[in-house]
Amino acid sequence: MTDSVEVIDHRAWIIGATAVLGASGLAARQLSDRELVSFHLVNRTPAWLTGVLWAPMQLGAAASPFVIAGVLAATRREPCLPIGIAATGLGSWFAAKGVKLVLRRGRPSELVAEANVRVGASRTGLGFVSGHAAVAASLATVLWPVVPSTAGRVGLVAGAAVIGLARVQNGSHLPLDVVGGFALGSVLGHAWGLLGPCRRP
Repeated sequence: MTDSVEVIDHRAWIIGATAVLGASGLAARQLSDRELVSFHLVNRTPAWLTGVLWAPMQLGAAASPFVIAGVLAATRREPCLPIGIAATGLGSWFAAKGVKLVLRRGRPSELVAEANVRVGASRTGLGFVSGHAAVAASLATVLWPVVPSTAGRVGLVAGAAVIGLARVQNGSHLPLDVVGGFALGSVLGHAWGLLGPCRRP
């Protein structure tokens, strides 16, 4: 387990994710035809999918890191991982709010006239970046080294992807909001891996 943590090049991931965050932020300053097509591809899926995706989408909510950290604290002797989950998850949520204040991009309900804004979607406020996507990416990043199986790691990536798609499907976010959120969460997750107490000599 220790070795799997150490072989990850956290610095390279932080640099790459920061570049993706910056590039997606620049691109998000103007809604492109390509992004609009991608949005409609997901957002125009059947309305019943909103109900199916609602439960997994909550794993990207602000409270989910504390729930997951609590479960891990109750099942693992080492407190490092629960602390990392809670710290990066909450940090990602508030960092996303900070990025939103800088980019000040609206929601699909404001930018796309024909957007399907489903029940429970965020209709007002700022869109870039998605806080749900940031939290999901940070959780997947912190959990990655301690998940030993390929199937488990695929599940982490798939779970984060589902959360991002759910936010587009219900009309809360545009695709670049989700991409930027994934990048932001990845930065914080790898920062924890680089600087956090979980690192071993």
